[in-house]
Amino acid sequence: MGLTIKGGTTAKAAFEKIMADAQKMRVKVGVLSETDKRMTAVDHARAMREHDMEVWRQNSPSNAQVGYAMEFGVATGSEQVPPRSFLRTPLETKLPDDVRANADTVIVPALQKDGIAGGLQALGGLARQTIDRAFETGGFGQWAPNSKRASYIKGSDKPLIDTGQLRASITSKVTT
Repeated sequence: MGLTIKGGTTAKAAFEKIMADAQKMRVKVGVLSETDKRMTAVDHARAMREHDMEVWRQNSPSNAQVGYAMEFGVATGSEQVPPRSFLRTPLETKLPDDVRANADTVIVPALQKDGIAGGLQALGGLARQTIDRAFETGGFGQWAPNSKRASYIKGSDKPLIDTGQLRASITSKVTT
């Protein structure tokens, strides 16, 4: 099926520019640089080595480092923290259904009001909501439980729930 643009070469050139610009646009979702601040990796390693939870709380690793460790799992001393995907799995398995369920009420109105950038911003918002539901539901029931030691130290048995910094650091941004 072809597309016919009425209005001559000026309209066609304007449409082609809009489409070329649109193809460069993306929505990034995750721990972006603006929300990455926590503590240095050196301070984190020292805190873990010395089992000094006060140092850990005062000088925790960056949100991106914590996120990477949780997403893929990591060995910390004698313990293995299992992978708990809070980005990839929710976005790959749950976001498509969320987009279908909200296309007419969220994405289409944003596209109509603010164009492609608005639609992408709405998509980023849906992605953040999907990720937030993963935190609320323990990865939709898929995350391994905390070890007894981790639950004791954190004061909670909910995986990935401690200070709330990682969860709060998830943002989205439309880029070109």
